[in-house]
Amino acid sequence: MKRQITLVLFLLSIGLRAQNLLPLNPTFSMLSVNSSFAGISEGTRVQGSYSNYWSQSMKMKRTGIAGVVVDYYHKPSASGLAIATNYADIFGGLKIDKQFSFSYSKHLFAKRKFRFIPSLRYSYTNSQVRYSWLGESAIASRNYHVLAAGFLFTYKHFYLGYTTNELFNSSGKYSDPFSSLIRNNVWNMSYNWIYNKHLLLNFAMYYSNSSSSGNFQLSFHAAIDKHIILGGGVQINDASFLAAGYKAERISVMLMGTLPYNDYNGFFYNWWQLKVNARIKNKKLVDSKMVNFETW
Repeated sequence: MKRQITLVLFLLSIGLRAQNLLPLNPTFSMLSVNSSFAGISEGTRVQGSYSNYWSQSMKMKRTGIAGVVVDYYHKPSASGLAIATNYADIFGGLKIDKQFSFSYSKHLFAKRKFRFIPSLRYSYTNSQVRYSWLGESAIASRNYHVLAAGFLFTYKHFYLGYTTNELFNSSGKYSDPFSSLIRNNVWNMSYNWIYNKHLLLNFAMYYSNSSSSGNFQLSFHAAIDKHIILGGGVQINDASFLAAGYKAERISVMLMGTLPYNDYNGFFYNWWQLKVNARIKNKKLVDSKMVNFETW
């Protein structure tokens, strides 16, 4: 029974990761962190990702999380729009989450150097838990709606943002409407340093907070000769990871992976993630410029 209770807690913690969609390496999918990044490229982007992780301790089936997001910048209204869909298959179907979300951001400029971007994100989630691991055929299913809000401040190559992941949750997860401001939020900060025309450096920090834990992450990435991308980071409470990729004119591909690590439930597991980012051509943008990882 103790092992079963521990497994339930582990599944719930993984479900929280899937619902909040905080990626292993947020630098290449900032819309998963903060809805205010909708339209930040001032063009149209399509981003896809696939994550796979498994527990060495539990010796169970792997978990896969896949997602696609499209974001667009509407210049006449200075607004960003984003539509995303995500699917999480946890331990071979023990828990399945399906999520659809819509984000809206408003870009407010001051002398074109400063930008303040408030945003809202609505998400619909269907979550199923199968009790086959207890020898039962029952399936528990629930649908719920979540409203998130965030803001982003930018100045040239600097970004600072905040988001509350659950300003409202129809599942009744919190007892009062302000609990999410304390228990389920993310802060992000990053800076891009153009060292010379052959080297762009990105430094980033993230802090995430949920009802069960908090985590702080540092990451560093370098784009070399406009094409080769190398980097890595460390999550203070969880994992360290390495990343490598290639950037073409409008398409970039990134592969990231962790070393085996011990999570806050006491299980060891590995995690790898593949991301593909494509920018649809916009004649007003100079795609060959290697500026700001967040706008790729």
